[in-house]
Amino acid sequence: METMANAIKENSPISIDAALVNGGNKRSAIEGALIRTSEFYSIKRGRNKNIVWIPSKPHPVGEKGIWNDGEELPPPPDENTPLMAIKEEELRANYSIEELGRLLADMVRQDDKIGIVATCAAFGLKYGKAIIANGYKAKELIDAANNNGVNIDHAQDGIINTGKSLYEAISRKAFGINFSKKAVHKNIMNTVHNVFLNYLTALRTKPFMLLAGISGTGKSRIVRKLAQATVTEELQKAEGYKGTDFANDRWTLHSPANFELIQVKPNWHNSMDVIGYLSNIPSPHYVFTPFIEFIVKAWQHPEVPFFLCLDEMNLAPVEEYFAEFLSAIESRSFEDEEYLTDPIIKPFNSFGEDVAKTMVNTLFPNFTAGDTESAITKVIKHFRTKGLTLPKNLIVIGTVNMDETTFSFSRKVLDRAMSVEMNEVNYDSFLTDTTDDDLKAIVEAFEQNDDADLNALLVDRHIEAREIIDDLGDDARFTIDYLKRINALLEGTPFKLGYRAANEALIYLQASQEFGQTDRIAALDNFTLMKILSRIEGDETKLKITDSEADKERIAKAEVNVDEAKQYGDLNILTALRHIITNQLGEQDKLHSVKKIDSMLSQLKRDHFVSFWN
Repeated sequence: METMANAIKENSPISIDAALVNGGNKRSAIEGALIRTSEFYSIKRGRNKNIVWIPSKPHPVGEKGIWNDGEELPPPPDENTPLMAIKEEELRANYSIEELGRLLADMVRQDDKIGIVATCAAFGLKYGKAIIANGYKAKELIDAANNNGVNIDHAQDGIINTGKSLYEAISRKAFGINFSKKAVHKNIMNTVHNVFLNYLTALRTKPFMLLAGISGTGKSRIVRKLAQATVTEELQKAEGYKGTDFANDRWTLHSPANFELIQVKPNWHNSMDVIGYLSNIPSPHYVFTPFIEFIVKAWQHPEVPFFLCLDEMNLAPVEEYFAEFLSAIESRSFEDEEYLTDPIIKPFNSFGEDVAKTMVNTLFPNFTAGDTESAITKVIKHFRTKGLTLPKNLIVIGTVNMDETTFSFSRKVLDRAMSVEMNEVNYDSFLTDTTDDDLKAIVEAFEQNDDADLNALLVDRHIEAREIIDDLGDDARFTIDYLKRINALLEGTPFKLGYRAANEALIYLQASQEFGQTDRIAALDNFTLMKILSRIEGDETKLKITDSEADKERIAKAEVNVDEAKQYGDLNILTALRHIITNQLGEQDKLHSVKKIDSMLSQLKRDHFVSFWN
């Protein structure tokens, strides 16, 4: 297979027989699997049967790609042209054995012309994620399929494993081929341009957001609407929904099954009110909180985004009551394709067997110990041995008001969150009851595009920028150069950016493209608001740029034209930053970050103190 993979070149037919030396009877299986991915085709050259990779002409995943003999192939690229990735169909990892049996039976019935060998190989490739994640055996899958009215011989066990192995190989990028995570075509949102895309892009970047704004603008309502947009009918039915028009009814759900609102109390000065605590009265047991119960619920539905709204988040010091979450959110990683974070509750087994049992029984009252193969069993094992970690589908959004009753945010919190302001009030849409139309349009756009999955974008996000550097191309270098100039200006100040900011800037740019927004200027403009300006606060002395040699050096490294910067006011960090932004991003009359800086400069002049959260 490695020999074959190395032989694949864009728009250039290759012979499976020639490439797969000693490939035996697996040749037809591999061919059948490949041509059911979106960019491979079967093509005849004289009497020989070949395959060809044509990324410029994708076809639906699962359907055979057969190239028309009379149609000319696109020209092969130059040798220096980078390879493109194969697009992976977004599929669940938690299929039951019965579901996969029905799917395999359906594939066999749908197309018997290609033969059972290629069909079984294609099944192994297409559902390799679920087969591997659950440890299903090929024999079990074929038995489950035969229970659905087909007759597959167990001689095909090895063929399913071949398809699964091909999935593993492509997932590891072993042969220079990889699945692309980019799920949305760039034109999917060509008729939708609104603030909701900024929210979704931020949440695609990181599942922790601060939603700030004046009181009464509907911040917590926005979180509820995002939950309504992503909740599935199956999940809502489990909560008692009995309607017949879910597409419309979803927008009137007061309690979407994937939504929880928790009111922060002013007396929260430790994490007991968030993660619970061990009590010895009357006997040792763990006291859980709504926060933990909601996280456990999210663990049981891993393909659905779960939105937890911390209302009035800064009524208490966030660093005090939310310490475990702030630490865990920065520990996200993948280990053997398993999403992991540091635990916010240590492994249940560490409390002792008796307490661990009561913890499990409290969280899973309907669990039957004999059910060793269920998804819940695996979750319980995870909690017992690794602790209660954050699931990848958990999204935490804190609503924020800034007044005399609230606490300000430390840079530790701001570093870990995407900060979004929500101060616009549209009375016209309020009067006509159309305030939700933009979000509804986004949901409809995704539903009409078979290659796009909103829920998948909000669950399976990138963690490290190195995953998407190649996809960004020149945009990555442009972004880093922009951040280097800003960091040169912020050198020696508490506002300086770290590696986390660069990592999230690149991921945000990729996320923007995945939501169909290809304008890197607009993306960096929004990122500047969320992650750079939100860090800046202080009085005139703290922001002042002096005539010292150190300040002259950082101004020179930041390539700030002092005379141009002084057009906006006295030379300080804000006026110099304004110069860098307009110099790098241009079109200053359209940039939200420039408008925000002008507002901050006005506040600084008026109050001799400035904060992003004014």
